[in-house]
Amino acid sequence: MKHEVTTPEFSRAVDLENLGVRGLDLAFEANARERAALAARFVLIELTSLRARLRIERARGRAAAAVPGAIAVSGTLDAAVVQTCVVTLEAFGSQVEESFSQLFGPADALPDEAEGAVSPFDDAPEQLLGGEIDVGELVAQQFSLALEPYPRRPGAALGDFAGPADVETPAETDHPFAVLGQLKGKM
Repeated sequence: MKHEVTTPEFSRAVDLENLGVRGLDLAFEANARERAALAARFVLIELTSLRARLRIERARGRAAAAVPGAIAVSGTLDAAVVQTCVVTLEAFGSQVEESFSQLFGPADALPDEAEGAVSPFDDAPEQLLGGEIDVGELVAQQFSLALEPYPRRPGAALGDFAGPADVETPAETDHPFAVLGQLKGKM
């Protein structure tokens, strides 16, 4: 079976050779094609905007001691989305803002999960693959984690949705145990 490699919808590869001693600051945003692909991936009606500001640098302090040769990525993202309200089924717009940090390290330097090593970053260290990090895909993953899993239009309450107008409420005799209910009354 052939394994197909796909390019992420929002790819921004950073060559770590260009990182230097001082690190790197990046700011970028998704174009219309990328936003449409991400909206499809995350089941959104629309992704109106997605911007990120990142700081990429060689890890220092406790992180460097835990994972020698590690690269630290921290940043923020902001996005405007249109989602479907789980209560009213109406489309509504909202803002997503998230701060995050992620540590990347060489495979031979990553702590064994069985050791229970604690990372000073949001998640366990990720393995560096080759000499680059796809920070666009990192932003896309962080964006998906920041999305509300059950989006609700502001002010929507569970009592707001009674169902479609043409759906009738079933009579008490229209369910599988109606006959048992009738027998109960005769006993």
